[in-house]
Amino acid sequence: MLVQHSLMQQHKLGDSHQLMQFWNEELGHKDEEFVPSVVGCSIPQPSAGLSYMIFVLAHFKPFGALCPLIPKNETFETVFKKYSLTEAAQTVIMN
Repeated sequence: MLVQHSLMQQHKLGDSHQLMQFWNEELGHKDEEFVPSVVGCSIPQPSAGLSYMIFVLAHFKPFGALCPLIPKNETFETVFKKYSLTEAAQTVIMN
């Protein structure tokens, strides 16, 4: 059974949507082979510029109703340049 997480009340979809957790090392999933799949278009390459920055930030930078992905008066470019990816995230991106 998949673990479900409710969205915060402040989120505009908080009453109608949930996040489904497919992977959790604390539940022993680290010994299983896991291959993430992208639903939709292909993953942009670094040469794609803004599309790549948006993809990386959306997948690796924590954000939510109280902590927006792009704060006011910022751009994807400025946030991307300031954000430090974890070593694990860098490994995923290079793969």
